[in-house]
Amino acid sequence: MNNKYYIAGGTVMDSRDTFRYDIDGLAEELEIDVCSLTGLFSSFVNEMEIEVSEMSRLLMEKDWNNLERVIHNIKGVCANLTIDDVFRQASEFHEKLKAGDSSEAAVYVESIAQMLKNAELDIKRYFSAKGLSI
Repeated sequence: MNNKYYIAGGTVMDSRDTFRYDIDGLAEELEIDVCSLTGLFSSFVNEMEIEVSEMSRLLMEKDWNNLERVIHNIKGVCANLTIDDVFRQASEFHEKLKAGDSSEAAVYVESIAQMLKNAELDIKRYFSAKGLSI
């Protein structure tokens, strides 16, 4: 069995024990058990699916003000859940939009959408390894 998988940027990780996000650390910080986080991360996955759809729609409409609002929300949620790679990308894009620079909006929207998909897969894999599902 191949225990390798790939994440954004082509990084190879060993699926047996390596996770990109510190969900255990988040649980410890919140003083709850990991099982209690399943609902929170399930809500995250559902909310991000809606936000990705909204990002795409707003990009097509060139509605930069509302796109900035959606990106701000993604940034905040990812910061709270320590989804650091998405947080950094969303922060960078948010700053550009705030400065009135939408020249790379399509690239950022595509990148953030893919990063959220990768995050979802990794989070589900993490919970699955704990015998839990979201």
